[in-house]
Amino acid sequence: AEYGDCVYHNTPHLPHLGNSSLLEDHACTRSTFPSETKQILDHRDEVLHCTWSHSGLYLATGVMDGSVYIWKYNPQKYQLVEDKLIENPPNVGFIAWSPDDTMVCVCGVDKCPVAIVWNVSGNTAVEKCRISQSEDDVLTCCAWSPDNRFIYTGGQQGQFYKYDLQTSTVYNWEGVRLYSVAALRDNKTVLAADSHRRVRSYNFEDNTDQTICEEENQIINMTLSNDEKFCLLTLAKQGLLLVDVASGTTVRKFYGVLQGDYQINSCFGGANEQFILSGSEDKLVYVFKRDNSHPILKLPGHTRIVSCVSWNPVYTDCFVSGSDDASVRLWGPPLTPDDSDSAVGTQV
Repeated sequence: AEYGDCVYHNTPHLPHLGNSSLLEDHACTRSTFPSETKQILDHRDEVLHCTWSHSGLYLATGVMDGSVYIWKYNPQKYQLVEDKLIENPPNVGFIAWSPDDTMVCVCGVDKCPVAIVWNVSGNTAVEKCRISQSEDDVLTCCAWSPDNRFIYTGGQQGQFYKYDLQTSTVYNWEGVRLYSVAALRDNKTVLAADSHRRVRSYNFEDNTDQTICEEENQIINMTLSNDEKFCLLTLAKQGLLLVDVASGTTVRKFYGVLQGDYQINSCFGGANEQFILSGSEDKLVYVFKRDNSHPILKLPGHTRIVSCVSWNPVYTDCFVSGSDDASVRLWGPPLTPDDSDSAVGTQV
């Protein structure tokens, strides 16, 4: 059974071969795939970031007005319920969960001089620390080290900090203007997309750095795959690229997403991260199979730019999208197989 050719195959295991002839192509139906809005979460302002916890049981959403919402997820009901509200002025542009899901690090947009770490493990959120060296800092992206101890943060004014949560010490890598950052499991290497349209690796133990790739357009967003072999880049005026980290070569370009200069993010997702998910300036949510350059779904519903997306890492039959229309949509499989041919997104 050719399950690799099955467009909507979204389970980590091969389908049970007893139900199909080896000669037949295996085909999952659209009814099992997240393609229908299950819930709409209204916010007070433009939603700039959304991200699931590693457990898949909590969702954090960040809003232009400086609010961070923590939602609790019920995977049986496809339902999110507000759990906590954090006021994090002046605005929220990026949120990263700690590896143990007890904390979130929150960054702003543009001229935000501070990254704030909140402990969200109790009944209310408690501010743990603030990362900032100067009022002139711009800290717009962050990543946690796998051991929960360090936070890497920076922005487009030349700050690139490694913050030690145990000692409150800040190490600064001079002169790097960051758009996006990701930490590797070796606990010392960090990948960063910079203002020179490059992805580079930085080793904070021996202070060495090297270029992985250089692109023609500015890299607005970078996401690393779980196996750390690939990074997904969102490029200004160009769209999505999949890059092999070891060789720095472009594996695939993805077509269709409308991408100008807005901050729009994309992510890997689904079982075994077989899919690519992206927001778009044309108000649609785009779903790609990782081995296909063209979208398998374009999902309507939002009324303004879709700026952020996040695929649940555990309950892979759902993902979320956030928009300038001040809402977050939770997407899941259609209710019944009969719905699978209804107009729940355009099948390409």
